[in-house]
Order: sequence, then C-alpha cells, then structure tokens
Amino acid sequence: MDSSQLTINYSAVQDSLCNDESLPTDVRCNNDAQYVVNSKRKRARQSFPWAYTRDWKAGDPILERQQRQKFENAVVDYVVQGGVTLRAAGSEHFKQFVGALTHGYEPPSTRTILRRIVELHRVLKPALAAFLCNLNVAISLTLDGWSNRNLKGFYVVTAHWVDVVTMKTKSILLTILDVKCGAGVGVRVETDLFEYLKRMGRDVVTRILNVTSDHGSDATNAVVRLFQLVNIFVGYEQLRKCNHVRCADHSVQLAVLQVLKLIRQPTEQLRDGLVKMRRSKVIRQQYQIEALHSGLGSKEPTHADLPTRWNSTHQMCDDAFRKRVVVDTIMDQYKDDIGHGALKDLEWQVISSVSSFLCAPRQVMESLADCKPTLDLVSLSIAMFIKHCNDNEQNLQEIHDALTAIPMKMKLQSYEKKLVQEPAIIAAYLNPQIPKR
Repeated sequence: MDSSQLTINYSAVQDSLCNDESLPTDVRCNNDAQYVVNSKRKRARQSFPWAYTRDWKAGDPILERQQRQKFENAVVDYVVQGGVTLRAAGSEHFKQFVGALTHGYEPPSTRTILRRIVELHRVLKPALAAFLCNLNVAISLTLDGWSNRNLKGFYVVTAHWVDVVTMKTKSILLTILDVKCGAGVGVRVETDLFEYLKRMGRDVVTRILNVTSDHGSDATNAVVRLFQLVNIFVGYEQLRKCNHVRCADHSVQLAVLQVLKLIRQPTEQLRDGLVKMRRSKVIRQQYQIEALHSGLGSKEPTHADLPTRWNSTHQMCDDAFRKRVVVDTIMDQYKDDIGHGALKDLEWQVISSVSSFLCAPRQVMESLADCKPTLDLVSLSIAMFIKHCNDNEQNLQEIHDALTAIPMKMKLQSYEKKLVQEPAIIAAYLNPQIPKR
C-alpha cells in the first residue's frame, strides 16, 4: 500500500480521543478529505496540532501518541516536582519554551494537568498509606487554609517526620481538602481530615504526634475537633491540648501587629497616598521628576504593602521615610487628587521609630526563613524578641506616650510558654526505642 494513500482523518482522531481508544492507523480518505477547507484545517491544527499531519506513514500515529504521552508526563512531573504553578504552566511563554524543545508539541492545558495530578494522587494514595504505616516514628501534621475569590475554601495538610537513619526531617503533601467556607468550617475541615486519615489505616492515626496550625479560630476549632475524634477512635487520650503546636511565623505576626496598631492611622494614610501616586500617570511622572531633583536612587514611588504581612508594612514605612521629602511634596501638590495632604512631622517620627524597632525582628525572621529552623532556634528567637521589647520600651515611651512594646511582649511570652511544653513530648514520640501504645 502506498503511504500517500494513508492520512489521518480528523473526525476519526477526535472520536478516538473522546472514547480514549488508540489512534487509527489505517484510515482511508479520498482526495477531498485529504485537502479539507482552510477553516476546518485551521481548527484541526489548533485543537490537535500533533495529530493533523498529511504525510504520516503506517504506524506513525501510535508512535506520535506515545511520544505525546511521554511529553505530557514530563510536563506534569515538572509541575509537581519543580514547584511550578498552574498559572505559569498555562502561560504562553511556557508553551513557547516547550514547543521549542519538542519541535512543535503543545503542552496540555492547566485543566488537563490538574486532572492528571488528581489521578496520580488517587493512584499513589494506597502506597502513601502503606509507607506511613511502616514508619517507626511518629508523624506531625501541618494544616493551613485559604479561600479564592469565589470564597471556595481549601485546606492543605502536610505530614512531617524524622528519618532515624539520616536524622533529617522529611515531609510530604498528604491531601488538599475542599471545604465550604462560612460558619462551622473548622468542624467540617477536621471531620473530613479524620475520615481521610481513618481510610489510610489505624496505624497512620496512632502515629500522629501533633498538629501545627495558625492561631485562627477556624484552625483552632479544627484541631480540637480532630483530637476528639482521634482519641475516641484509638480508645485512649493520644492527643492532648499540648499536642497542638502554633505556627511560629503566625505567632510573631500577631505579636508585631500589636505594635503596628499604634501607627494604624498614619500607616493607612501613607498607604492610600502611595497607591494613588502609582495609579495616576500624571502624579507618577511628577514624582519621578521630584525624585530626580532630590537625587534619590530610585525614581519610582514606594510600593504599597500587603497589610496581612508585617514585614511588607515595615518595608513600606522604611522606604517611604527615606523618600519623605519627595512623598510630602507630591502629597501636598496633589492633595485634591489624593484626598489628603502630607503626613505631619510627629506622624513621620512615630513611623520611623516603629520601623527602627522592627528591624531586628525582621532580620531574625528572614534568617530563619533561609534555613529549616529547629525548636531551639525558634525558642532562642522568641527569647531575643522579648529582650528586644524590654530594651526598647523606654525609647518608645520617650517618643510618644502611646508607643509601647508591652502588648507585643505579652503575646510573645504566651507563645513562649507553649514552646516549653514541646521538647519532652516530641522527644518521647520520636524515639524509636520507646514502645508506642
């Protein structure tokens, strides 16, 4: 049979893909079907660029599909193992990059990648359960949640343990719970999590050492509910209140927010002015001119902060204070457009004092982020923060009567008491020589 008589019919390919069957290898087409109209040909190339080829020989479609499956597996593995977001995997730059490496292969859509990841999780879930059951040490769980713009809730649960051979910490993604936001979300989260753990096996449930979460009411209620369900399931008090570990980063965040509350009004005014400077093309150009005349290294206005991240607020205040002359000039010049004038001298002084006070905590937290902090490093950092509050209390009071580090110190001391309870519990559970009940 002449190879020129063999082509791939677009409809046959589409039907075979929908039915999840092998591609046809011997589909005869007449000349009219071989040279379809341009519109249909264009749609075919856009939908199946890897399949719409004139000069394939007998058997080539199977090879092409195998090659396509190989590329798709590589892309999915790259997203999972390389920490690439779905948004990045669906970008045009990523598609061009993959196409250049594979001579025209178009990577799968983000929906396909997500479906493949879910399939991988379903296939590997029994293997993960068997692995956790065979561990000779306890495991710790960490959970955190967020919601998207449609208020759809997600809770990520990770498992952590210590390899007794290498004495290195290990971690793995356990599951992502899809929960409904609103009242009672904590109970729904831990009910779903408990059922997930129970399906993995009793040996997995009995190996839970503690659960780490933030200080939010939903997370706290979720952990309390999980402890109740686990203790009822195993028949004894395996998890106590002290087994609930609070996130160190979130604890420091709450402590620092106690100080940032003291400068909320000038900070909000500064944030509003910076946002309007960057949004208005006219004001932004005038800012660049003033910055050039003032000899500033950066000609762009300070970026507004993310109020939920205190280090971002600290960076905004610190950078804006160094550009104070230009910021005040622009605020006064365009106060009608911005809605208010420049900050007062006392307000700038308060912002500068709090910003200087927070320099040390920010440096410590950035140092901890560069490594895997151990319990002793976290305890040492909290103790240093408390000492920092004591040393700077008088300086803050001299600047303004309302400035105080006492609320921050009290938050840190409350968290320090919880840290004291953890070493003995963790040591007992992680020691493989101690028999488990």
